[in-house]
Amino acid sequence: MQASATAPTIDQTQLARRLKARDPIAMAELYDAYSRIVFGLILQMVRDRGAAEDLTQEAFLRVWNHIALFDETRGMLDTWLVCVARNRAIDYLRVKGRRVERQAVCLDDAPEPRSASAADEGSEQHDQRRVLAPALERLSPRQRVLLDMNFVDGLSHGEIARKVRQPLGTVKTLIRRAIKAMRLQLDTSATV
Repeated sequence: MQASATAPTIDQTQLARRLKARDPIAMAELYDAYSRIVFGLILQMVRDRGAAEDLTQEAFLRVWNHIALFDETRGMLDTWLVCVARNRAIDYLRVKGRRVERQAVCLDDAPEPRSASAADEGSEQHDQRRVLAPALERLSPRQRVLLDMNFVDGLSHGEIARKVRQPLGTVKTLIRRAIKAMRLQLDTSATV
C-alpha cells in the first residue's frame, strides 16, 4: 500500500515502536491515518456496510492485540494492517458462505475486473483508484483478473487455482509477478 495520496505521511517505524510500548495515542494515530483505507477495502470485499464497520474495528483491535508479532524488518506497518484487515474480511466471507461460485473460469476469456463508478466511491477510495488505475492498465487482462479474484473477491490462491483450473504454483507466480509489476509501475510514477 502506498501512503502517498491516501494517507498522511507518518513514521511507521516509530509508530510501531509506540504501539509495542502500548501507547494508546499511537493507536489513535494509526486509526486516524488508515481507518478509511481499511474500511474501503473491507467494504469492497464484503459489500455490507455494517459488517465492514465491525470488521474494520476488529482489524484494528487485532493489530493492537498482536502488535508484538509485527516485525518491521519484514515490511511496513500499513501493509501489515491491510493484510490483517483483508484476512478478517476473508474469514467473514467464509463463515457467511458468501464465496464466489466455484465454476471454472478461463483466464483468457474472463471478463475485465469490475470497477465501481466514481459516484459510488468515497473520495479517498476514488483517489486510490486514480493512483492505481494507470498501473493496473499496464497489466495484462489475465493479471488483472487474478488480482481482482485475490484482492477484491477475497479468494485464496488455492481457491483461485481451482476456479481457473491452473496449478497452485502457477497462480502464485502469476499473482506475485502482477504485484511486482504494479509496485514497479507505482515506484516509477512516484519518482517522475
